[in-house]
Amino acid sequence: MISTFVTLYESDNAKLIMERAPYFMDGVFMHTEIKHFSKSLYKEYQDVWNSVVVYLKERGVNNIYALPTDEMAEKWETKFGFVDTGVTFEGQKIMKFVEK
Repeated sequence: MISTFVTLYESDNAKLIMERAPYFMDGVFMHTEIKHFSKSLYKEYQDVWNSVVVYLKERGVNNIYALPTDEMAEKWETKFGFVDTGVTFEGQKIMKFVEK
């Protein structure tokens, strides 16, 4: 098995999926799907994201990455502590979570 996917959060407007691929990556990729952006979703997702970070750190996962699919996704990831690594994968930016 190369990758496993686990849904960590799902609501009517958002979904957060973790991809783990231990054979070729030290860490996890987070895939976020946002259907309708709103301030209330942002606030709700902040609590979810903080819990996810704690969950991953407790399990020894220190490298958390994202592959935003468009500018809106990149802006969303940036709001939650992801920064551009300067590396791309198949034309997509690889972003890394940096704890503040």
